This record gives sequence, C-alpha cells and structure tokens, in this order.
Amino acid sequence: MKNIQFILISFFLVLTSYAQHTPNGIYFGLPGKNVMIEGLIEYYDKGYFMEGSHYINPNQNFGLGSWSAKTGINLELLRQNYIIYNSGYIETYAVASDNEGNRYTGGVLYKAGSDSPIISKYNACGETEWCRILKKGEYNQGIVVDILITDERDEIIVLLQYLYPVLPEIKDRIYLAALSNNGELLWEKVFASPDKYPLLHDPMAVKITYYKGEYYISGRCYYAYPSNPSIFYHRAFYVGIDSNFEEKWILPFGTRQNIIGDAWNILPINDRLLMGVGSRWLPTPHWYNSLIMFFDVDGNEISYTEIQSSSINPDIDYNAIRTMYQINDTTFLSLLHLGIGGVNMFGDMVFDISGNIYDYTVRGSREWVPKITISYDSNYVIGVPVMGSDGFLKAFLYKIDQNLQYVPFDSTTYVYDSLCPYPIQSGTIDLSDCMVLTSTDWIPTPKEYYARISAIPITIYPNPAKDQITFTFENTEHHKNIELRCFNLLGVLQHQIKVHRGQQQYSANIKNWAPGIYIAVVYSDGNPVGRGKFVVQ
Repeated sequence: MKNIQFILISFFLVLTSYAQHTPNGIYFGLPGKNVMIEGLIEYYDKGYFMEGSHYINPNQNFGLGSWSAKTGINLELLRQNYIIYNSGYIETYAVASDNEGNRYTGGVLYKAGSDSPIISKYNACGETEWCRILKKGEYNQGIVVDILITDERDEIIVLLQYLYPVLPEIKDRIYLAALSNNGELLWEKVFASPDKYPLLHDPMAVKITYYKGEYYISGRCYYAYPSNPSIFYHRAFYVGIDSNFEEKWILPFGTRQNIIGDAWNILPINDRLLMGVGSRWLPTPHWYNSLIMFFDVDGNEISYTEIQSSSINPDIDYNAIRTMYQINDTTFLSLLHLGIGGVNMFGDMVFDISGNIYDYTVRGSREWVPKITISYDSNYVIGVPVMGSDGFLKAFLYKIDQNLQYVPFDSTTYVYDSLCPYPIQSGTIDLSDCMVLTSTDWIPTPKEYYARISAIPITIYPNPAKDQITFTFENTEHHKNIELRCFNLLGVLQHQIKVHRGQQQYSANIKNWAPGIYIAVVYSDGNPVGRGKFVVQ
C-alpha cells in the first residue's frame, strides 16, 4: 500500500489529503473527515472528476462543504478543491462538462432560512466563471439534481427539485431551467404539475436523459390507487418532453400491477422503445428487487421484468440497479445496491434485455449511492462512499471492463489539463459572492423564449441613406449560416454578405446604388428570419 500526501490550504486550517492505492482501486479521503462522492465524470483529457461533499465537523452528519478531486487515467490523485460560502455551506449533487473543458456543478446552498439550488461554471483552468443561486420564494428548499449539456443547444439545462412549499396549495416540485454560457437565466418551466394531474402527488426527479432531440425525466412519485383515489402509492415515474420542452406525457409505472418502487435511469433501446431501471419495493426483510421497465416514446407502458435477488445469489437479501450502460444491442452493465446479511453492499452486474444475468460481482460495503461513468475506451469507472478503517467515510474509485474485470495500469504518458496554459493547483474556491437569481413572473417559458430568439430583428439607419447604411442585428448568437441580402422592388439581388454568429452590426457602401426603395432580408440556414425596408437617395 502506497501513501501519497498532498498539502492543501483550506479555510481556517490546513488539510492533509491522501490516496491509498490497492490492487483493485484507490481510496480517497481526508484525515479526520468524512468524504461523500455524489458525481463522477470523465474529463476531456481522459482524467476524471469526483464531486461531492466533506463533513466540516467529523463528529456530525451535517454541516457539509463541497469538495472535488481530479484524477488521472489510472485514478491517481492530481488535485483537490474545497468550495466555501461565508454564511452557509454547499453540497454538490450534479456535475457535467463540455468540449471546451468547462465544468458545471450543481447542488444546494444551505443558508439560514433559505436552502436554494446553486450552479457554478468553472473554466478549463478550474477558475470560477460564474455562480448562480436559483432562489424561488415559494419554497424553503430547492436542489439541482442533474445537469445536461448537448451539442444541439448552446445552453445548460438544469433539472431542479423544489421541496417544502411555504403554502400547502403549492404542489409543483419539478422544474427545468436553461442558462446561457454566461450564466444568464434564459427560461424556466414546471413539469409534472399535480394541478394538471390530480392523481399525482409529490413527484421527485433524479435524472434527465436526452435522446434524439427529446428529453426524459426519471424519478418517483405518489400516485392514487386506481380503485380508490384517496390512497396514494409510491411509483416509479417518468416524464416525456419534446424538443421544444413541451410536456408530452407522464408515466407512473405499474399502477395496474400495483408496483411500488422508484426509477433511476433510462436507456433508449431503439427509436421507439425505452428501458428504464429502478427497484420494486418489497416487504422486509427483502426490501426491493431490481425492476426493468419498458415503455415507448409516447409514454405507453409495455412490460416489465423483475430481477429476483435469489436469481443473482441465494445469499443476497435485496438488489436494486442504480444506473446502467449499454454494452451492445441486448446486453447492459449495471451498478447495483445489494444487501447481504443485513449489510449494505455494492457491486456490478451484466444482464440482458430479458433480465438474464450473465455475470455479477460483489465489491464491498457502501454507505451511499455509487456513481459510474464510461471512459473513452469503453471501460467503466465507479466511485463509492465506503467506511474506512479509521471510522471515516472515503471515496473509493475502481475501473473495470465489460467483463467486470479490473482494468490494468495504463503506462501511456498523458498530459492533463492541456487547455490551461499553466499548472492548476489544489486549493479553496470561495463562492460567497454568488449571484442570486430570484424567480419571478418575467422569466419566460421555453415556448416564449424560443419564439423570441427564432427571429433576427434588424434596424437600418440612416434611413433614408445616401453614401453608407448600417444594419444592426439581434439574436445572431442563436443562429447559424446567416446571410444578409438586399433586393430592389423588382426582386433583383443588389447586395449579399455573410453575417457571423454573434455579429451585431454591418455597414455597406451604397454610393453606386440606384436611388429607390430596397428590402433587406436576413436568412438563417436558408430561411428568412428578419427583414426591413430602407430608401437610397
């Protein structure tokens, strides 16, 4: 066992962090402190980011501070950061990154009388670009539970869960919001509103999934029993959303079969079929079995398969799939919660679409939900909060292939953080000046926002003009393949120029133009999106 020590300057004290290597993985921890891993991603440079929290007071189970750690391809510790807030503390639950090396983290800011969702952007050098608190006065607590970044949209999509309404008549819980790359709140919308679905109660979201232009939320809810609407049962729960963020359907799964459980993830099987995974709750001592749920993109329930714990191993008391990745058309690798002899364990399993188990491995005991990410070479990195021999929680990272075998050491020399021109150091990040965005009626819905940016309004001056004329543009940052074309009243093209994305102004020399009335038309991808009239004297 090899010990590597890094000395970090944190707030008010000096912390010593360490990584303990074993043949099968690496333990990360802080002496005298508990470390909780809540998010895990592969970074652009083939390293990995762990995001989570650490207990400020090791003798308490509250008062957390946000924490992140960067590792290399062999999971070796490169650096750590601690996130502080001078009048509260932050827990991190979600992390994502883009192709430019920007990293986004989200969670909750605990502050006296106001626990609000918080999201931050860090550049490729780990510096804070912006931080936003999404405060909604109707609720006493809100959390960023997931962050989604796609190539199709130049936006950061945030899945929000609000809790504890100020007034009992406030029933909405699940929101989506979009932020620009500069941290501007673009739009916000509620989904799965109990006001719209009277049989729905307390919907909870855990993940948002993107597939072919549409979005799906996984989670859980209470839903009324069909024969007695006054009785609510705990159900696995999904929401379907179209490309314009209009809600298509909700699906409380298994109401006819009275399946009590929850949902954690979705994978598309083909253009029509979706597969969700979660758990079916059972009477103690068995607690729950893994549940594989099938439904189509229109929200129609098709079938389900329940993986009995005894089918994995007779010694297993309960099992639940928490997340999964697709190996091929019919086979999947999953991360499991397991119970053996009253002990909470974790492991991994390979199974097919029919619920047949090909292989599984029990790795050890766990204290919280394991996290998983897929690597560039189709291997899997898994992070688990475990109890260390010193009585404090550690983050345990290991890497396996699709056969559940540990991946051997990679001797290739890698250059990390290549998008940053200087070495990045460990240290403390202070988010105390985080900007508060208060939700009010002026925040547009997605429909309102996309309608506004779909056009490129133009202003033309001077008008009439003689020697030179200037065109100003709006919304060009939201369009591509933009052209300005000017026509005379006979429809003859007089002038044509490419407009760059984000360009706001263009001036043209019109000394040689014939006097008369002209029409300026702005095109995006060949479609007219803006026009104006002007006169040449």
